[in-house]
Amino acid sequence: MDSMAVQILQLIVSNTSISLQQLEREIRASKGQIEYRIKKINAFLRIQGKERISKNGQIVSSDLDVQHLAQLLDELSPLVYLTDTERQHYLLVILLFNDTSSLASLAQRLAVSKNTILKDNKKLSSQLKKQHIDLVYSRKSGYYLEGEELSIRKIGIKAIREILNDTQEAARFNSVFATDLQRIKKLQAQLELLEKHLNLTFTEAKLVDLSFVLYMCTKRIARGNKLKKDVLKHVIPMVDRSFYEEVSATLSYFFEGLDDPAEAEFISLQILSSSLIWNRTQQKNAQLITAIQATIQQFELLGITTINEKEELTEALYQHILPASYRIKFGVPDNNPSAKKIIEEYEHIHQLVKAAIQPIESVLKVVFPEDELTYITVLFLSFLKNDLVKKDKKQAVVVCLQGISISRLLLENLKELFPDIHFVRYMSLREFYEMDDRYIDYIFSTVHLDTEKTVFFIRHFLNGTEKALLSQEVEKELGATNKKRAATIETNKVLEIVDQYASVTEKLLLEKNLDAYFHSLNYQQTSTLPHSSGKQQLLNLLPIEHIQIYQGSLTFSEAIHVASKPLIERKFVEADYAKTIIKNYDPAYPYFVIAPETAIPHAGPEDGVRKLGMSLLLLKKPVYFSDELPVRLIFMIAPKDKKSHINAISSLYDFVNDRRHLERLLSKNYERELKAYLDEQLGCR
Repeated sequence: MDSMAVQILQLIVSNTSISLQQLEREIRASKGQIEYRIKKINAFLRIQGKERISKNGQIVSSDLDVQHLAQLLDELSPLVYLTDTERQHYLLVILLFNDTSSLASLAQRLAVSKNTILKDNKKLSSQLKKQHIDLVYSRKSGYYLEGEELSIRKIGIKAIREILNDTQEAARFNSVFATDLQRIKKLQAQLELLEKHLNLTFTEAKLVDLSFVLYMCTKRIARGNKLKKDVLKHVIPMVDRSFYEEVSATLSYFFEGLDDPAEAEFISLQILSSSLIWNRTQQKNAQLITAIQATIQQFELLGITTINEKEELTEALYQHILPASYRIKFGVPDNNPSAKKIIEEYEHIHQLVKAAIQPIESVLKVVFPEDELTYITVLFLSFLKNDLVKKDKKQAVVVCLQGISISRLLLENLKELFPDIHFVRYMSLREFYEMDDRYIDYIFSTVHLDTEKTVFFIRHFLNGTEKALLSQEVEKELGATNKKRAATIETNKVLEIVDQYASVTEKLLLEKNLDAYFHSLNYQQTSTLPHSSGKQQLLNLLPIEHIQIYQGSLTFSEAIHVASKPLIERKFVEADYAKTIIKNYDPAYPYFVIAPETAIPHAGPEDGVRKLGMSLLLLKKPVYFSDELPVRLIFMIAPKDKKSHINAISSLYDFVNDRRHLERLLSKNYERELKAYLDEQLGCR
């Protein structure tokens, strides 16, 4: 079996039953690849005398439990072979570590034939040439890398991070590089000592990442592969000299050449670019703090929302952004495995962050790539969640190995999913083992823990199905039956109907999966952040009764009153809502204007809003929102809370900033024409 087969077996056992479609998504493989490996797994299990994987339609399951699986994998370990991708990664890392790398030694270490290594090296050589690095062979030295040392190390850092970001591949990596692990663990212990000296704390994931990266550097430095003088002068600013001295003094045991300024700067850069749980140093970049505050303010204006915990968000952004800026400048930004999922589910928030981030980018002189920007989106999203606590709630903590953004989003998602539990905070693995857990009832953790407390194991990013299954597990533990009973009754009704027309061989399995499905529907219906199309929500907020066209001239105040009329008449807002908008508006700061000739006047939820609503007023003669800003399209929004309208607002920004749409909206002469155009362009077909 290869490592993909092992991963499939682990997923099937840990989920009791899982669909082929879920396996395809999790493994990122085709249906054919999945089914082929299930056959291989069953052949192996048959020899071992174990229960095989059974298949019922699209659902696969196994009677193996987690304990028996662990024993089986221990026996299986020497028989597990690497996938093509894993071999490419490991060949590169072996070359980076400068170990003996003859053809025979590589074949033996990776448990494949010499011909396979030759083919892999040919593919690897082709990839490296794109980075101006050559894979060279000599009888004396075997295979080795030749090229600019900084470029070689950058490739190494990317490879190591890709390996460590994949749990299954990381486990295989540890077995292939078992002889190096003891040294790497000693280096990690030294880094923990450095944390105390520098008064900061790395995330667990980054501490491991940093240990492997620095170990690679020690191997290369020891064999004479050093950086050129001043190679990093345009990347790393000269921080206080004491920082370099502390790094050199603490890590000199591992680095023979750390007295070299270029090497000291390179190692320091890796430390500066690593994500932190906390930075306790008192000195902060005042210019960056100001830029972060401006970004938060811009996000609030664009999203027509309010973030109450601005100081806490400022601190969290500072903790994340400073290391991120070093990663970006160095040319090795963080690879966020959850980026695509996060952007798909929270695209409306992501677009607002993209638009608001400019003050930070300007100060740091960087442009945030998509993966790095996603972490910032997650931070903003987490501060939009509600945080209501009841004294009689069960107490829980969240243990997560990732940085501030992922950990906080996970915490807030769990708060939303389980309102009857008080989630005290998120914490690192090290913090968990140092805490007094006497007053904690439950722990939600992304890693296994040595504790007698009730632990719910979770992923860093939960999809709808995973949330439904977790909800079932937690409700069972809590003894809360209301939601469960509703879902069970519905499931039983479906099963009764099925029994009338079909014969079901795996009734319990069918009941379980139907139950999970109905829970996922419940979650989707009650989720406070809308996941429906922003365009559809915008369209729903603008019925024909809320659309007006005005031919005459109006002052600013008159235009606001006219725009508010449909919202007042249909009880969306109180009569004084328009007066509050006029009173609070300052033409010196015309933030209502969001596009050419387009404005979105609004007040707060507390200013007389009864329910979420919007109106549209098209003026044939412009009204001036400031001396130089004429407006003809007025979208008035009545926000009921901080977030329920953000999806629609994000879509509105995109729509009116498209010149083609804007011109066509402005050209309409009748309300029904305006409505028809909106239906045509925004309708989800």
